[in-house]
Parts: sequence; C-alpha cells; structure tokens
Amino acid sequence: MKQLLLSIFWFAVIFTASAQNPIPESAAENEFSKAIDLFQQGQFLSSRSTFEGYLVDYPNHYRNAEAAYYIAFNAINSGQKDAEYLMSNFVSNNPVHPKALSAYFDLGNYYFQQGEYKKAIKYYNQVNFSDLPSELAYEGKFKSGYCYYTSNKEDEALRLFEQVSISKNAYYEDALYYSGVVYYNRNDYERAVSNLLLAEKNSKYRDLTPELIGGSYLILGKYDELIKYINGLGQIKLQREIQLLTAEAYYHKKDYFKASELYQLALSSNRGKVSPIIYYHQGYANYKAENDNQAIEAFKIAALSSDTIGQYGSYYLGILYTKTGNKQFALNAFEESSKTKYSGAIREESSFRVGQLTYELGHFTNSIDHLNRFLLDFDNSSFVPAANDLLSDAYLKTNNYDVAISHIEALRNRSQAINTVYQQVTLLKGIQLFNDSRFAPAIAMFNKSLSTPIDSENSYAANYWKGESYSIGSRWVDAINAYSKVVFNRSASKSVYYLKSRYGLGYAYYNTKVYDRAKIQFAEFSKAYNGEYDKLQYLDALIRLGDCYFAEKNYSAAITNYENALRGRSNDKAYIHLQLGLNYGFQGNNQQAKRNFQQVITNYGQTREAERSAYQMAQLDFESGEFNDAVQEFTLLITDYPASQLVPNALVKRGVAHFNLQNYEGTINDYQIVLDQYLTHQVANSALLGLQEVVSTSGSTIDMDTYIEKYRQANPNDSSLENIEFETAKSRYFTQDYEGAITRFKSFNSTYPQSSLMGEVVYFIADSYNRSNNQDEALNYFYQVLDYPQVSYFNRSILRIADIEYSRANYPIAIKHYKYLISRATNKRETYNGLEGLMLSYDKLGTADSVQWFANKILGQDQVSANGSSSANLYLGKAAISKQSYEEATDFLNQTIAIADDENAAEATYLKGLILNRQSQYDASNEILFGMNSKFSVYEMWLGKSFLLIADNYLATNELFQAEATLNSVIEKSPIQDIVKSAKKKLLVIKEHKQDIIEEQAASTDTTTSKNEE
Repeated sequence: MKQLLLSIFWFAVIFTASAQNPIPESAAENEFSKAIDLFQQGQFLSSRSTFEGYLVDYPNHYRNAEAAYYIAFNAINSGQKDAEYLMSNFVSNNPVHPKALSAYFDLGNYYFQQGEYKKAIKYYNQVNFSDLPSELAYEGKFKSGYCYYTSNKEDEALRLFEQVSISKNAYYEDALYYSGVVYYNRNDYERAVSNLLLAEKNSKYRDLTPELIGGSYLILGKYDELIKYINGLGQIKLQREIQLLTAEAYYHKKDYFKASELYQLALSSNRGKVSPIIYYHQGYANYKAENDNQAIEAFKIAALSSDTIGQYGSYYLGILYTKTGNKQFALNAFEESSKTKYSGAIREESSFRVGQLTYELGHFTNSIDHLNRFLLDFDNSSFVPAANDLLSDAYLKTNNYDVAISHIEALRNRSQAINTVYQQVTLLKGIQLFNDSRFAPAIAMFNKSLSTPIDSENSYAANYWKGESYSIGSRWVDAINAYSKVVFNRSASKSVYYLKSRYGLGYAYYNTKVYDRAKIQFAEFSKAYNGEYDKLQYLDALIRLGDCYFAEKNYSAAITNYENALRGRSNDKAYIHLQLGLNYGFQGNNQQAKRNFQQVITNYGQTREAERSAYQMAQLDFESGEFNDAVQEFTLLITDYPASQLVPNALVKRGVAHFNLQNYEGTINDYQIVLDQYLTHQVANSALLGLQEVVSTSGSTIDMDTYIEKYRQANPNDSSLENIEFETAKSRYFTQDYEGAITRFKSFNSTYPQSSLMGEVVYFIADSYNRSNNQDEALNYFYQVLDYPQVSYFNRSILRIADIEYSRANYPIAIKHYKYLISRATNKRETYNGLEGLMLSYDKLGTADSVQWFANKILGQDQVSANGSSSANLYLGKAAISKQSYEEATDFLNQTIAIADDENAAEATYLKGLILNRQSQYDASNEILFGMNSKFSVYEMWLGKSFLLIADNYLATNELFQAEATLNSVIEKSPIQDIVKSAKKKLLVIKEHKQDIIEEQAASTDTTTSKNEE
C-alpha cells in the first residue's frame, strides 16, 4: 500500500506540473476531488463508485482518462475481478497518458505484495523501467528478479539482480544478497563470497550471510580465511552452524583437537538435523585426538548412513571397539563395513577382521565361513597368511563339524596340519553323532578319522567310540575288533581310552558269552581303578565280574565280587541281592539265599528283580520238596506280579506242587489257566503234558482233545506257512520297507485272523504307519495292540500312543497313557519315558507344580542318563521362570548347562539371557547370549532366538547401529524362516522410526558427553 501511495504521489506531481493554468472550480472538479478524497482514505469501492458517477455526469470533462485510471486502481486495491481488464483497457485507450507509464508497474507491485509472483512477472515485463525514475526502476528490477528467483528461473533473476547492484540504491544490498545466494547455489563460491560480504553490511542480512560465506570459504578450501572471518563476527545467531563451519575448517587443517572441541560445542544441543558427514568428521577428529568414547558415539550415528559415510563410520567403529576391547561390537561394525563396496581397501580389511573377531569370540563355525569367503574374494591380500593360520585353528575348535569336514574334503592339497585337523574334527563329529544316537554315520566318521592316523590319542579315541557304536547295535564281533586295537596296543596303556576300552571289551565278550575273556577284561579294569575313573563303571565292572564267575559256576568268587560292589554302594542293589541269592542257592545255602531274595522283595517293589526273587524263593522251596511253602510262594508271585512274564512258569510249577500234594483240582486249574491264557508260551507244552497226566491220574472228565487242538493251532511246527508269512512281513519291517510291511501284515491278518501272533502283527502295522508319518492309522493300530496285554510290545505301544497324542496337543490323553506306562513299567527306561512324557505334557499345559514334581521324580531315579538329567533340570528352570522365581530358575539352568553341551543346554543358556533381559540387565544378558555362538551353533533355532534377544537388548540400551547390524546378520545367515521373519519385522519397526531414534540418541550422546566433560 505504501508503494502504491508513492506512485500516486509521483504521478500527482507530474500531473500538477503539466497543468500551468488553474481552471475555475466547477461541479465536475468537486465530484472528481470527492472521489480522490475517498481513494486517499482507502475507501476504494466508494471511490470507484464516485468516479464512475463522475464519468456518467461529465462524459466530456478533460479529467475523464484520469478517472478511468482511478476506477481500475480502486478495483485493484479492492480485489475486484475486473481490475486487470480495467487497467489494461485504460492503457489501451490512453497509451500516451502519464499514468499509463505506471499502470503495469502498479499491477506488478500489487501481485508482488500478494505473493503471486508469476502474475507479478507478467506485468513487470510490460514495464519499460528506463522510462521510470531510477529509484522506481531499481525497485521494479529487484522485485522482478525476486519473482524469477522464487520461480527457480535463476538466469533471469541473476541478470536483474546484477543490474540493481551496479550502484547504490534502496535495493542494493538486497540484490547483492540474492545474487550471492544464486552464485552459491551454482557453486560459483568466489562471486558468492564477494556479493555476500557486501550484502551483510545491511543489518537485515547480517545473520543470514555468515553460513553461506563460511560454507563458500570451506568449499574453496580457504580455511584460514574462514576462521578469520568467523572470529570477526562476534556473537551472532545460528551459532551452532557457525561452530560447525569452524570445526570443519579446523578438521580440514588437521587440527583435530580444536575441531573436536568445536564439534562438541556445536552438537551439544539437539537443534535440527545434522548431516551424517558432520558426525563422521566429528568421530574422525576425536579418533585422531584419541578421545575414543566421543569418537565412538559420533561414528555410531554416521554408521547408520547407507552410503560411503556409513561404510567408513562402521569401519572406524570396528577399529575403536577393538581398541577398547569390545569385540562383539567391533564384529558387528566390521560386518557392516565389509558388506559395502564403496572402498575396496576398507572392505578387504573389514572382511578379514570379521573372520578374525569371530574366531577370537569363539564363533568358530562363522569364522570358518568368513575366512574362507575372505580367501576366495581377496586371494592376493596381505592378510592371507594370518587368515590361513586362523582358519586351521578354527577347524579344530568348531562344533559345527559338518562345515569343517566339507571344507577340508573340498581342498585339493591338504597339508599335514590340515590332515591333523581333519582327523580330529571327524572324530568329534563322530562323537556328536554317537550322542545323537546316529550310530551308523558315527562309525563312518570314526573310519574317516582313522584314515589320517597322525595323532595316536585321536586314533585310540576313534577305535574306542567305534567299539561303543558297535556295542549299542549288538555287533559284538565288530566291537571286539575295535576295542582290541586299543587294549592290545602297548603304546596305548597311558591313554585315557585304554581302561575305557577294556571295560567295553569286557562287555562285548560278556554279551557273546565268552565269559573267560570277559572276566579278564573286567578284572584288569577293576584292578586299575584308583578313583580317577567313573566309580559307577568300577562298581558295574565288579558286578559283571561276579556274573562271569557265576556263569563259570565259581560261586564263591562271584559272591566276593557282588559283595565288594555292595560295599562300594552300588546303585544296583536289587540285582546284586538277586544274584547273591542265586549263588547262595547253588551253594546249597538256602537260608542266605532266601535272606537276599527277601531283601529284594521287601525293598524294591514292582521291579523285575523283585519278580525273579519271588520266583526263586518259591523255586528253592519247590526244589527242597517243601511243596506247601512252594505253593504259597508261587501264589504270592502270581498275585503280586500279575503282569510278570514269569507267571506262566509259576503256574506250571505250582501245578506240579499241587500234583505232588495230590491236590489234583489245583493242578488242573493251573494248567488250564496256562492253556487258556498263555497258549504260545514255551511252558504251554509242559502244561499240556501235565494236564494229560493229571487227568489220567485223577480220572477227570476234561476233554483233552479240545486242548490238544487249540495247542496245535497256536503252535504249528517251524515249517508252517503261518510262521513263514509272519517272518517275511517282519523282514520288510526291519529293512525299513514300511509300505511293504503294512501290506504283508494286513494280508497275514486276513489269512490267519485267529493267530496267536496277532498282537505282534497289529503292533508292526502300527509302527510301520508311525515310521511312515501316518499318525492317524498308527494311532488306530496302537490302540488295538492294547487288546493283547501279553504281547511283548504292549508297553511300547502305550508309549507310542502317549507320544502321538502329545504331538497332537492332546495332553490330557497323553498324560493318561504316560501314567499307564509307569504303572506297567518293567525296566528303568520305561519308567523314565513315562516320567519324561508327564513332565513335558504338564509343561505344555502350564502346570508348573506338576512339571516340578515329575522333573524331581526323574532326578530321583537310579542311573539317570546325562540327557535325562539335563532335561529335568531344564524344565525345573522353565517352571521356576513361569513363577518368576528367577534366582531358583538360574540355579537349575546352570545345572542343565553343566551336564552336557546338548540342545537342553542351548535352550537353558537362552533362558538365562531372557531372565537377565526381563531384569533389565541387558549387557549381562548379551554376555550370556553371545556364548551361544561358540558352544551351540549347531542348534540353529536357539542361536537365532538368542540373536533376536540380543537385538532387543541393544535397542533397550540405545545401541541402534548394533541392533540393526545384528538383525541384518540374522536375516542373512539364519536358515530358520520364522527367525528371519521376526528379524525382518523388528528391522522394519526400526527403519520406520529410525530418524526419531537417531535424533534421540544424538541428544542423549551429546548430553552424556557434556556431563562427562564437566
């Protein structure tokens, strides 16, 4: 508005000067003056209306053209739609009128004030600035230039700005400033500085020019001029940017101490975003000034960039973390810098350092992978010798032996050192397979180890473990050969595997009934015992030595060894007392024999030893002619142990005792029970003959032909077609042709529906379906096996039913059958299987108290396997976690880990890390979890879960770079898709909020650093 009034004033002067002679006042003049007064008062609509009335009333007055101008000008000032038309019409009709000179200028100024720069340009372009007074011309050119500037038409803008800045005028500094900005944007920093230095003399640009001038000096490499210029500014606004420019100048002058101080001042407050390059320079300045902690904090932010700055930032983070002893963080940093290809030298060194650090952290499998990749990618690197040394040692220390073996077997030329490594890793892989119950591939690995017999101790170990593998498969001759290569090797006498092999060899001979040789091995093993070896093995050797003497009928020597085992507190007391009873019985010392049998019956409940002791008690009375006592003892066995396999024998013997007591009815009853319920048992023949005799003796009217026919059908001779077909079907099963086995057994079922073998047939069909992963049919047939309680596979079927129902999450049904299995268990293994199933089922149901009860029952069993013990402790730990009893849980988890390096230990280690995470002890949690990579890398699920938790710990401690690096590593390396999916999801969340997190971390870092400095 001010500019419009000035224009009016100027044209009023022109108009007055042109009117030399005043005219008389008239009505027209009064009306015109009235309209002018309204215009000057800003009443534009009223003024326009008055002017329009004036034109109607005085159509020929000499001031009509001027009135038309004011009508258009009022329309402009009041924003009426016809303003442009009116003004254009005025100019067209009055091209030589003085006001025509300013009409478009006024329109341009009007739209300029409104910010409609494109319209303003349209009218400024129609003004001949040379016809205007110089000040108005400068004004118009500047404003026109500014309109071009805002429209990104820098050429036109710069031309006009330069015209304005050729001499002093009201817009001189304005033109200099904006032309300086244009030159700056065009990278013409010399001209930019020249113009901006002049522009800043105007106070309104004093706070705007320093950053541009300083930036120009910086880009031009005029660091001293920049510093001098900044120092001459004093206190100004944008202090942070000025400090950054000065810091950059000192950085480029390599005055890193001064640069680091200025960076710290500039970045001590979180005001606006800062380029990653600034954080990189801050980090490097502190790195050179040996301010390691400040350098790390800056590089952490720079490293988040996805360009070359990120690569260099990651590299220097790796260097600094290595220097400060934080190897895990260094590893993540070098992994990131090795992935990008901006700098080949950085990538080369980073790749080597990844392999080196994974080795030093004990992540040997990863180290092998990284070092081999490094050697493939950088075969001419100066790091190659060091990489080869690390690789050889990593092969030895990895527990992912498959990787080591495949790598070595792929080598064209293998040195003695590599062959030594191969001998050891194949041995260790074999032991691992053995522990996983994969005995055939374990033997293959032991043979591979023996193919490079460089280290004798490893050879002894391979032969020993071969012997153990063959023993489990009951391949006793092969086991004897393997053990013998250690036992009969003179140089092996000091090996730890020497006595172990003697023990194994003793068992191999024992199981092949070569008792004289077994006796020698057990005796030598027992003599050498000095507390160094497993005491349980020593006591077991004494028992087996007793068994060998018993087999040779040297009862006194047998008794001596059994009693020595008892004095040593053997856990096999039930078996020892049973054997003592048998040996005393054979010596004719029935009193001592019965005393030992009674010990078993009284103290060891429903065990096989108790059954046998009860039977032997009765047998002693039977053989002594004490038939009344024998009847009572056999009756106790039959009553107390109804599921015992000795029941048929007891029935036959009790029948004989009844016969000798002339209780023919009792005899007939016992024999009939055998022939009705145990027709295929080996004593059925005796029962049939005995029944025939007692019928003859007593004159009974029993139809013997019926029993004879039943027996004949149930027990055909060996050449019978039924047995041949049954054995043919079994052979299909045992050669793992399960589909063929199912077909054969079903055919047998149809052909011989009344066969005494039907219980076994149904079991084999069930297990064939089970091994073919057809659980529906398997479950159907396993349930049918329960209709045959005397079949030898009865308990196994109960276990299979329970396991399948468990796998289908039918936990109450599974629990019912695990309990049934325990009630019928005939050995420790069946009891353990039942207890384990109950523990796992109650864990799935979230019933922590029951989990704890059954886990403790497992631990209370005699001779629990290492796996069983570790599993029980693990579930005790998990139950404690569910109750948030973290201290108690940690104790159980530690016991799990101490027992064996198996999957239970892997899960236990993860859970320890989880507990610490829940307690906000993030660093301690990570320390635990990082150990997973060195000890449990073969358990991919738990390894992946541990790294997901590590990433969570990093986020909780504001280590965004480490969290990203960890998740990227999981995505790249984990073969478990669920783990990769979780990692991607976490990474996506980080990326969505990355800038917010960076700024928060930058503020946190700056505040922390400032406090530290104070």
